Amino acid sequence: MELTSQGIHIFIQGAGKGIGLAFVEELLSRNTQNYIHASYRSPQSGENLLQLQQQYPQQLHTYYLDVTDEKSVEDAATNLAQRTSQLQLLINSSGVLHGNDIQPEKKIEDINLESIYKGFAVNTFSILLMAKYFSKFFNHREHAVWANISAKVGSIADNRLGGWYTYRASKAAQNMITKTMSLEFKRIAKTTICIALHPGTVATNLSQPFVRNNTKRTIFSPEKCAMQLLEVIDGLTIDDTAKFFAWDGSTIPW
Repeated sequence: MELTSQGIHIFIQGAGKGIGLAFVEELLSRNTQNYIHASYRSPQSGENLLQLQQQYPQQLHTYYLDVTDEKSVEDAATNLAQRTSQLQLLINSSGVLHGNDIQPEKKIEDINLESIYKGFAVNTFSILLMAKYFSKFFNHREHAVWANISAKVGSIADNRLGGWYTYRASKAAQNMITKTMSLEFKRIAKTTICIALHPGTVATNLSQPFVRNNTKRTIFSPEKCAMQLLEVIDGLTIDDTAKFFAWDGSTIPW
């Protein structure tokens, strides 16, 4: 995927903060001739994008999009269609591991059904909603990439520690969606590569509570993470569709 090409349209879902915002900043710094469409979920995160939009008023377009609200996803797609009929790259970067009422489970007794619903809504069902309303933008013959930010802990084959039931399961289900989408894209969007990406451990609110005292783990800044994942995307060919890539370009077993 040549992100240095001129005039391509890119959509970053979940771009109000963290890795998503870093994607937007990196893409704008690379090429001001491309069009970046970026979505945010809360007014607070939207402020970050609005500040960037003041610097790049012709290149950056922002959209409110709540991945847990189907009407919101549909409305964002409708608004995008007023600016372009095609996308060459879409990255789904929203995700949840913990929050005020969500914590990764250490044991089976920690299971909470309401937390499971919320985790799957953001990590899994969101990808289905994005596919339902945004796959039409890939119905063209140009080289394109649809990338879902996953996590290595979603690999069933790589699960050696257990725990984190909701996060692991929601990401594993997301991976199945990615694989299934890739098969449908072979029929409806034949030049689109559909993949899952593992960003590594990144210094964001999502991972912060779990890496404070871990000196053995390599921790990337959001900026470094975005650069690394875009390098992976840059090197993709159509033969890479339906694969699960780590930040360094290595493949991860499903």
